[in-house]
Amino acid sequence: MSKRISFCAVIFCLAIGVSACAPAATDTEGGETADAAGDYPYYSGAGQLTGKADLIFTGTVSDVGYEDLDVSSGLDASMPYTIYDIQIEEVYKGAAEGKSIKIKQLGGGADGAGPRSEVRTVISEEIADIERGHAYLFLVETYENVYPSLLNPTQGCFDLENSETEKQDGISRKDIMEALNI
Repeated sequence: MSKRISFCAVIFCLAIGVSACAPAATDTEGGETADAAGDYPYYSGAGQLTGKADLIFTGTVSDVGYEDLDVSSGLDASMPYTIYDIQIEEVYKGAAEGKSIKIKQLGGGADGAGPRSEVRTVISEEIADIERGHAYLFLVETYENVYPSLLNPTQGCFDLENSETEKQDGISRKDIMEALNI
């Protein structure tokens, strides 16, 4: 009996080892496809959310693009990001330079639009559904040398076409405006 258990354990370990060495899935263009997951903070209330945001504003998405960015500490570990060009309508907290801003969100290069010579698609399980031509309330964290980021994918932007009382992870646009005393 113990030989049978040992044999099964060896086969199991070999199967795991071989699958761990398997190449990334490829898309129809021959490039790599990978899944990415971020470790995003969750905010239990609008006061917490607005307190963490460096910049809160409304704006309309005018363009969507993709860039590989190294947002780490110079380790040359670039990842594809979706970059949104936004025409700013009103700033509620913080300061924005000019009437437009670019923000980033992990994941991108979809449909061969990535800047790499070899197509690479990275799909993030948690991604805000932001569309060109739509207006949103954005809550972002700013950085010195890279585009601002949404605080998290589920609480970092609110579609202005939705009801102001519609909640996203327990917080509504109305809750945010009240937390800002607006």
